[in-house]
Amino acid sequence: MEKLRECPHCGSTNIGISPYDGAKSVVCMGCLCMTAAYRGDNARENAIAAWNRRAEPENEALTLDQLRQMDGEPVWIHWIGRLSDREDRWAIVHMIHPQGTLWDLGDYGKTWLAYAHRKDS
Repeated sequence: MEKLRECPHCGSTNIGISPYDGAKSVVCMGCLCMTAAYRGDNARENAIAAWNRRAEPENEALTLDQLRQMDGEPVWIHWIGRLSDREDRWAIVHMIHPQGTLWDLGDYGKTWLAYAHRKDS
């Protein structure tokens, strides 16, 4: 049996095969994205193949305008230059400071970037 890839949206490895009205589909238990439902003798294999061949989302760094629009949403924070006391991680955008976020927007693109999807360093 083919191994299921991680979720292209949230990076979760908690992926399952779910019956949907007697058919099979692959679903991410983290964000609930899923494939179409497949029926027939090869339904399971077809659902797995569809999950594994799906297009990868583009993962360009967010612009400052995009970042500002993501208030309350998770973003992947990538620290440029790998500062010794900071690791890349998920964080929630909070536009509560005059500067825009809990991070200094003046340093955006210099010391840190934000992505909509997990970025492997």
